Amino acid sequence: MDSAKIKTNFHKLIDKIDNPDILEIFFGAMSYYADKREAVDITDDLTSGQRKRLSASLRQAEAGKTITHKQMKREILQWLTK
Repeated sequence: MDSAKIKTNFHKLIDKIDNPDILEIFFGAMSYYADKREAVDITDDLTSGQRKRLSASLRQAEAGKTITHKQMKREILQWLTK
């Protein structure tokens, strides 16, 4: 999808959202990245513990230790209902 189409769709999406909390989160994220002058690496803001967990997760994925999206949705639903 080209940049203009993405922007148009993004504007339409924003117009559909009435929750100020969600709008504030998206505004903060977009402002953060729009203000950056150079390429952004989201891992720059991670703590060392978060980086270690991310590395471990990547190693697990490379080893094929993953679950499907459907399985993950079931697990999340179970966590939320506990």
